[in-house]
Amino acid sequence: MLLARFGFRSLWLCSLITGGRCRLHVQELLQASPPPSAELCPTQANPFSNPLVEHTCIAENLLQSSYRDNLAGSPSTDASPSSKSACIAAPASLLEYCIYTFPAFANGRGISILASNESIAAVEDAIHANPAPLVSSDASQPPQFFEQEIAGRGKGLICNSTITRGSLILASTPVFLIQESAMRHLPETERLSLQREAVSRLPRRSQSLFYDLAGHFGVDETEDVLLTNGFSAAVGKSQHGFGIVVPEAARLNHDCRPNARFAFDRTSLTHRVHATRAIHPGDEITVSYIDGKQDFAARQAVIHAHWGFQCRCSLCSGPESLRADSDARLARIAVLREQLLPFDPERLRDDSLEKAAELVRLYEAESLSGALAEAYMAAALWHCFENREEETRNWALKAVDHWLVWEGSGKENLDLMKRLGQYPKAQCRWAVLQLDKAGSYYRSNLDA
Repeated sequence: MLLARFGFRSLWLCSLITGGRCRLHVQELLQASPPPSAELCPTQANPFSNPLVEHTCIAENLLQSSYRDNLAGSPSTDASPSSKSACIAAPASLLEYCIYTFPAFANGRGISILASNESIAAVEDAIHANPAPLVSSDASQPPQFFEQEIAGRGKGLICNSTITRGSLILASTPVFLIQESAMRHLPETERLSLQREAVSRLPRRSQSLFYDLAGHFGVDETEDVLLTNGFSAAVGKSQHGFGIVVPEAARLNHDCRPNARFAFDRTSLTHRVHATRAIHPGDEITVSYIDGKQDFAARQAVIHAHWGFQCRCSLCSGPESLRADSDARLARIAVLREQLLPFDPERLRDDSLEKAAELVRLYEAESLSGALAEAYMAAALWHCFENREEETRNWALKAVDHWLVWEGSGKENLDLMKRLGQYPKAQCRWAVLQLDKAGSYYRSNLDA
């Protein structure tokens, strides 16, 4: 993520423009990576013959039952806000991991969480504050999409009526969350048992949604669904990473140049998908599982390592000469992002505006429609630093128009672009004045 590229200087420059302290986040990729697999985070041998099981002990036959038995059974549908069941202490850490089920979450959709005692409170705050029911559509209108089997791609979502750029396509909540450290700390047998039990405690419809998803790794049924369809996300106020499964979103197939983009809002636990360009009836709705700014070889390697398939989207399956042209543009994008996106006054050059315009042209040529707001924002800020009022307004308004689905801290950037689009003169004059003062202060301290 671009967020990792931003250091203290970018925070300081953001304060120059806004007149106060803020964080400048460019969340240019919210397509998160999958939860760690056994290869990345190998399980550790259990040194105890009988792992510690407290609270509600789980019968061995229930632990070992298949998901078909779970569906036929009677999982807990306690009307209370939450129920807590089996806890197992991880021998490789000081943490104890428990199952927490919230059957009433999202209008009875429910959610089960496998997490440590210390992290669940931060997650519960989000659940109780924002039950986040699914977005309902107008029953009088035909659905925007339908599910269909696609040759060589499994099930996918097909557009049923024209979807305009920026439109919300899908909003849904996860049904299962697992703290990523549990994948490392819990012995395999106990981890698999807890995962099965967590899903079995969901309402039956949510269990069906979970187990209807395909698995590709050939491991335990529940973990196979998790590893194949889950992705990493920040949840609530927790500092721990979680692997989450959103069944509806898992139907969206990958494309390196997709027509939609998703984001997970950690405060409401809602996964939203927006159109990044117009989608027409008969088109498959796709998202990118990876950072699309990687070259062909890197994209193929990441996709095969995490999802076990070779991408055959139009970009990857096109003529080699076109792929080479694309790779050349992507290499140049990487250079320009390195030069332009850390908004550092020491990086101001005579050709900064030309480079910002070039970055925009390359994003457009590469059809990086989901990340265009990033390029437009960069152009707006560099023109602002050069006190170019009209150009700043134009680029900022383009950034606002293409903002799409950036959640959480991304709203700060959106608000900044709105201010630059409305009052560029006041914003930029103040920023330039502060830059001058900061430069003088910096130079005087160097001479001291």
